[in-house]
Amino acid sequence: VFGLSTTNGSGGYSEYVQTLHDCLSRAYAQANQASRQAKGHQKRYYDRHATSHSFSPGDRVLVKVCHVEGRSKLGDKWESRPYIVVKKQPDMPVYVVRSENGDTERVVHRNLLTQCMFLPVEQVGEEAREEMELDVEEVHGGEVEDTEDSGEQA
Repeated sequence: VFGLSTTNGSGGYSEYVQTLHDCLSRAYAQANQASRQAKGHQKRYYDRHATSHSFSPGDRVLVKVCHVEGRSKLGDKWESRPYIVVKKQPDMPVYVVRSENGDTERVVHRNLLTQCMFLPVEQVGEEAREEMELDVEEVHGGEVEDTEDSGEQA
């Protein structure tokens, strides 16, 4: 009745232990197989949507704030000042970054970095600004207007 055996359980202790062991072994095998299938499915999904970003020396990045004080839900997720990548550790996703003003240098894992393309480069030293102006002149063929010095407004 209802898939239950009709034996009265007169098999004894050793038979009960053997039956329980067999049932638990089958349950473990089924759970293990389901876990492997779920792992494979999640890996395929992650690999399909993951993008690989690597940074080269000189790139501007933001470093993630790991320990937020106060209300972490509304707090900043990234530090407000940008860093510059100095070098990448070989065969590891670890980077050495230095703040733009050069006062601190840190070793940071790739997961704690994001590309910084939107913050102004005003805090960068005069040498870096001159290099950027030279690069712009090379791209535009030397025809660059300096609107800051001429006083023109758009």
